[in-house]
Amino acid sequence: MIKKRLFSVFAALIMVGCFFTSFIGVSAEETFGVKVDSVKSDDKGNFTTNILLENIPETKIGFLQFVVEFDSEAIEITSITKGNSADTGASEKELELYPGLSALGADPCFNYVINGNEITFSWDTALGADYQISEDGIFAEISGKIKDFSFKETAIKFVESEDYTVFGYFPQEGVPELYTVVFTDGTVKLSGLWCDVTEDRKINLADAVALVKALNAGVSLDMDIADATLDGKIRLDDAIQIVKLLNQGYFSR
Repeated sequence: MIKKRLFSVFAALIMVGCFFTSFIGVSAEETFGVKVDSVKSDDKGNFTTNILLENIPETKIGFLQFVVEFDSEAIEITSITKGNSADTGASEKELELYPGLSALGADPCFNYVINGNEITFSWDTALGADYQISEDGIFAEISGKIKDFSFKETAIKFVESEDYTVFGYFPQEGVPELYTVVFTDGTVKLSGLWCDVTEDRKINLADAVALVKALNAGVSLDMDIADATLDGKIRLDDAIQIVKLLNQGYFSR
């Protein structure tokens, strides 16, 4: 899905970025963090991760824009929703004050655009401090699906660019102030299938054989995968249980 809107604040900031670079103060005391959660998918490859805002300064956030990138060969983004941190009431208030914004068909404050393997996020409001971002929490929730199970782990990471990365606020007087931001990338890890000891996304006799070989070799196995008896232990009984389940047609249901 792609959402589009007119970025009045960002258009101004980006077009005259060189001008602001000389005049905007960046305070070390106002540093805060933006991170992508590292998560595991379910056994079918579906996942949900969050972009989090941490240690938001007391002066709040009046505008932001940033880009994250992902491997489009490994994962597909299926939906993006606004998180609690970005839900300040500003969108509803702007629609109330400026009904014409509804014609754009998008949230007047929270916005994103998916372009290939990049997602550009933005948020801004022309309203006062009462409607700016002030609470730590989830800025956006990203849901998707791992398309290629040969990717056991893939990253969602920030693209740091002077042209596209900006976080700041509007003081009562003067030009906008920018924040220094610490970015933390995240990963999506493919969850293993129960009893799929060989990790080939298929359950067959080879998994029982692999479990026995691992036990004999003293190789550590993932409890969530190899504990076929669900007793919290990995032992020969689990290989026997895999064979029993195969004979019962359990994995072909």
